[in-house]
Amino acid sequence: MSAAIELAPELDAAVRTQLREGEVVAYARQPRMQRDLHAWGRIWRFDTTMLLGLLAAMAGLAGVVNWLICEFRGTEDPFNGPLDFFFFAFFLLSGAADVQRAIRDRRVNRHTLYAVTNQRVLRIATWPKLKVDAWEASAVTEVSRRDIKPDCGNVRYLKGIYSHDGNALMFVPAPEACESAVRALLGVTTPQESQLA
Repeated sequence: MSAAIELAPELDAAVRTQLREGEVVAYARQPRMQRDLHAWGRIWRFDTTMLLGLLAAMAGLAGVVNWLICEFRGTEDPFNGPLDFFFFAFFLLSGAADVQRAIRDRRVNRHTLYAVTNQRVLRIATWPKLKVDAWEASAVTEVSRRDIKPDCGNVRYLKGIYSHDGNALMFVPAPEACESAVRALLGVTTPQESQLA
């Protein structure tokens, strides 16, 4: 299997069901998680949102438990007013929501693929339900690449903010192969390819 096409069986089947007659896949890979780009993220398996969410939830839980203990024992505590309870509860709930969102984003990422064919650019997610975003070759207005690491980068295919989920394939493995596939879609060569021609 080439560096340009590398998919789990489930994602491979998902992209094949979307192909039209005469459509050939030039690039198909699963995006990397942003946290995987940093060594500490790979070790601890946490991203920033999840870590901050856990800290906020634990702080909120500790505050709520302390408030309840003081309330039932009837002890005096400088942080035992009704507003303090709502403050701690807010931290607990917002932290838990951040953790839940980080877990959901990770799961969505595991079920997402980017594909570039000879006709269009595809972004397909198979969880929680099938979602297909497609840009025909006529809609692709720009091709540029920004390397984040040697094996990961963002490839922009629409004009606008440089790296944004709505106009770029984000955190793609083998970014050179992805850029070449998008350029081939448009019939545009890279400066290096022009020199070799």
